[in-house]
Amino acid sequence: MSTTNPLEQLAGTRSVIMIDAATLLEYLHQDREETYMEGIREGRRLAEAAALATTAEPLTKKQAAKALGFSEGTIDNMRRRGELESYEYGGQVRIERAEVERWKRTHTGLYAKSKRLTYKK
Repeated sequence: MSTTNPLEQLAGTRSVIMIDAATLLEYLHQDREETYMEGIREGRRLAEAAALATTAEPLTKKQAAKALGFSEGTIDNMRRRGELESYEYGGQVRIERAEVERWKRTHTGLYAKSKRLTYKK
């Protein structure tokens, strides 16, 4: 007698089934459940960062450069190329915190790589 679970038995059939989340999670592998929870935690972290960024004061060019780990010249180049939205207020460049967070999110590979680089003099 085979010891397959009900989902494995249905796998070969062409049926539409309804299953509740608790039963489905019971049959998922532990690593899939952890991956799902990691996605939930990451989504929550991004939502909290976005909420904080929209309520906080905009950054100066110097503060944005420090937050991204780049020089002010690099920030100027990014602004010129349209990679980083900014505006001028009172003769000073201002960059919204949400824009800095957006750049980090959309350039995760590049941003992480730039943080790992070490420069030798």
